[in-house]
Amino acid sequence: MTSDPMTSSGSNLVRLDLFGLAPGVLLTEQELAAAMNYSRKTLQYWRQSGQGPPFIRLGRQVRYRVGEVVKWLEHSDA
Repeated sequence: MTSDPMTSSGSNLVRLDLFGLAPGVLLTEQELAAAMNYSRKTLQYWRQSGQGPPFIRLGRQVRYRVGEVVKWLEHSDA
């Protein structure tokens, strides 16, 4: 079986084009990690150290607003 290059390390998530999504779309940690080609652990580290893109908490869940992530990407070295 071959791996689809648009999925994230064996998961069923399709890699998203962040710049093609509406700014208000909320992404899960897993979706953003796949879109940015980083691990979830990297996003978690960034959150804990205050280095990563802005995020919001919905109860115990973390979400990333696409528009904020795009701004962060445009102004960072990530």
